[in-house]
Amino acid sequence: MNTNVEVRKETHPETHKERALTPYAEVWNSDEKTLIVLDMPGVDESTLQVNFHENELKVEAKPLNLGITSALAYREFQLGKYFRKFNVSGSYDLSKTQANYKNGQLLIYLYKKQPLAIQIPVTVG
Repeated sequence: MNTNVEVRKETHPETHKERALTPYAEVWNSDEKTLIVLDMPGVDESTLQVNFHENELKVEAKPLNLGITSALAYREFQLGKYFRKFNVSGSYDLSKTQANYKNGQLLIYLYKKQPLAIQIPVTVG
């Protein structure tokens, strides 16, 4: 079954209001499914949105509110709003699609529709 996931780096429509981070992604493909792994540390889990519409997969999330009001002393990574789009071609069973967020990674499972296979009876004569 021929499928393709095109990784797109695109700015969020509201970029002028709020900077959006593009999470790093890995895309894994097998005969049964496509797995998309996104690194998204510091996400407020209640804001995670994963939408699939007309062969476009869109992921958005907002950062945790840490409640810290003091001055930043040191930084090695940024927290912020995440935004990412993917063009997905192929035939997927959307009723089986799953997304799991754990330890700063979002895993999205897109299960491929399997072709119907039936035994066709043959009559002789």
